[in-house]
Amino acid sequence: MRPPPLDIATMQTSKDVKSIVVDYPKRTANLLLKDGSAVRVINMGCQHSGSIAQSWVMNPPPISDGAAWIKRAEQLAGIAFTPGESKLFDAWASHGQLQKQGEDRLERDGTGYGDLMYSIAVEPIGLGEGAWLTISYSYP
Repeated sequence: MRPPPLDIATMQTSKDVKSIVVDYPKRTANLLLKDGSAVRVINMGCQHSGSIAQSWVMNPPPISDGAAWIKRAEQLAGIAFTPGESKLFDAWASHGQLQKQGEDRLERDGTGYGDLMYSIAVEPIGLGEGAWLTISYSYP
């Protein structure tokens, strides 16, 4: 399978993005957001085709606030995924809750429209340095 193309135009026009560096051959992009957060987007393709976006969130909401993290995940999808994929991700994310995994991690995995696989994971970085928010979609 071929990885989906990076939607650089969407990333560049996002009001939240301050700067972007793209590695076209590797289908990756690194973004600096205006709030100081950083995002890495990796589009992949082999057994599964899809995208992973990981954000270092500065001044994160409490780990226990699942609704705030779902909202952040939807915002990240709007920056990192194509508008069509972002819309499907948002529809999936809004119909569920993040589950606590261990003492300080939230997760949710599942299928959505067309049996696409989606995931959200939140994990604090420690020493008060923010948190990692990772979202993904992949075609089966």
